Amino acid sequence: MIDIDGPELYVDFILINLCKECQYNNKKCSIQICSMFYDNYINNDSYVKPHFIIGYNAGIHECEDFKSENYSWRQSLEIVAVQNCPLILTSYISTEAKQEQITLNEILHNHVKYTYFERNPFSSLRPYRDFENDEVYYQNQYIIIYKDLNTQQ
Repeated sequence: MIDIDGPELYVDFILINLCKECQYNNKKCSIQICSMFYDNYINNDSYVKPHFIIGYNAGIHECEDFKSENYSWRQSLEIVAVQNCPLILTSYISTEAKQEQITLNEILHNHVKYTYFERNPFSSLRPYRDFENDEVYYQNQYIIIYKDLNTQQ
C-alpha cells in the first residue's frame, strides 16, 4: 500500500499485525510512507509497485488552478492512472467526495468509473467542528474506490 499525502510526510515502513488466520495463510500487509511526490517516488530506488494506493482526505479538488503545470496532484494522478491498481480516496463530507470525482475526471480528461462511493463504515468516530460553517465532520467519512483509473464510465 502506498499513501499519497505529499512531501510533508516523513519516511517510514510499517508492518501491520494481522489476525491469526492471515498469519496462518502467510499473508502480509505493509505500509510504506515516503516524503516525496508520487512522480518522484516511482523513479526512486525504494519504489515498489503497489497493490493499491490510498489518499486520505487528499483534497484533490481544493486547488483552484488544477490545469496548471505546477499543480502537483496532476502529475501524481497521471502516474497513478498507469499503475493499473486500485485507488482509494477518502473525504470529510459527501460534497467534497463528489468534487474529488469531478476534479479527478477533469485532470485525467476521462470519465473514471468508481467501484464504490459511499459513507465509509470505517471512518473516524471523533467529531470535528468546522468553525467556518459551524458543521461537524469526521475524518475519512466518505470513501471512493476505483478499480483502476483507466476504467471509463
